[in-house]
Amino acid sequence: MAKSNATRRGDRARIFAFAFLGLAVLGVFGWYLAHNLESREGRVWVGYHGEARTDAFLAASRLLNRLGRETHPVRGIPITKTLAKEDALILPDRRLRLTPGQVKDLVAWVKSGGLLIAEGTYAENADSDRVSDPLFDAFQARLVATDLKAPTIGDKESPEDFKARRKAFEREHGVFDLTINEVRCKADLGGYDRLEDRRPGADASEEGHVLGREEGSGLAVLFTHLYALDNGHLADEDHADLLAALVSKRPMGAKVWIVYQEEPPSLLAWLRANAWMVLIALGALLVVGLWRALRRIGPRLPDPPLARRSLLEHLAATGRFLSSVRDGEALLAASQAAFRARLGHAHPALAALPPDDLVLELAKRAAIPEMRVFKALRYGRLSDPRDFTEAIQTLELLRNLP
Repeated sequence: MAKSNATRRGDRARIFAFAFLGLAVLGVFGWYLAHNLESREGRVWVGYHGEARTDAFLAASRLLNRLGRETHPVRGIPITKTLAKEDALILPDRRLRLTPGQVKDLVAWVKSGGLLIAEGTYAENADSDRVSDPLFDAFQARLVATDLKAPTIGDKESPEDFKARRKAFEREHGVFDLTINEVRCKADLGGYDRLEDRRPGADASEEGHVLGREEGSGLAVLFTHLYALDNGHLADEDHADLLAALVSKRPMGAKVWIVYQEEPPSLLAWLRANAWMVLIALGALLVVGLWRALRRIGPRLPDPPLARRSLLEHLAATGRFLSSVRDGEALLAASQAAFRARLGHAHPALAALPPDDLVLELAKRAAIPEMRVFKALRYGRLSDPRDFTEAIQTLELLRNLP
């Protein structure tokens, strides 16, 4: 017992020693971190939350709401039949080229009095029309690249210095003084692209970043870029004033539609706008079909009594079934057993003969080939329907021998 207590005290001492050693290591590690790591506070961008995560132009919608404008942020270009002629449609983040039908509808809506505000898709090569924008083509405009080259980082330049230098460079070449509806403002429209007027007689060398097109009683305002209206840039320069000025001439009851994400129109939306008569006809046809089906719905009727059939029909059906299962093996075996029973009763001497002698004797008495008798008596299954029929006929013939 004394030895056991000593062992137990030794175990406790080792545990305390290891615990002290672990605390000492942690203390040394903490001292090292405290004297070698520098603590610094800073703001870290973690992105937007809520609606702003999916709607890059939520701030623009909220601003117009505070100015008394009714806004409708939408995904995908709305069907023009849902746009009133006094409404405004803003396409600030274009990535998809519109179909000819969409372009035709938008141009017709603008001519009826609508206000279209759109940016270009991708800059074209100045000497090529391979990637032309159908929407800009409809208004005889073209987005092309300028000769401005983006700055590159120097060998000994820090990323922070390069970022500041690039920002100053882009502001110098991309911020322009604009006058929109008698409102002067500065806006960052980008300096790497420009708009080219393609109307007959226009100066092809004239560079610009905004083009206005009066079509009928409406107006289309085309920009090189409209990222100035997104959540991250609306507070810069005079971008808020630019947005307010663009829709300032619209009636106060007019709606402003902002397409924050492009996508093709759904099939249901297209049908509702262009084939509503077909939908009504299909709905009426469905109602008529349901009405006709409901007329047959009622209490369950009792099963009608089965018609009585003759015994011969049952026997014929049984024979068809037995002949279709395993090549008629059961039916052939039953016929062979019936023949042997008949033979044993009518001709006991023949029934006592060996199998081979029985085949010879029966073939002689019936005047038929021996092979035919052999198949009828000795085969258990006949896959050929003709052989099966012949075997049944042979057994029937042998049963009737005198």
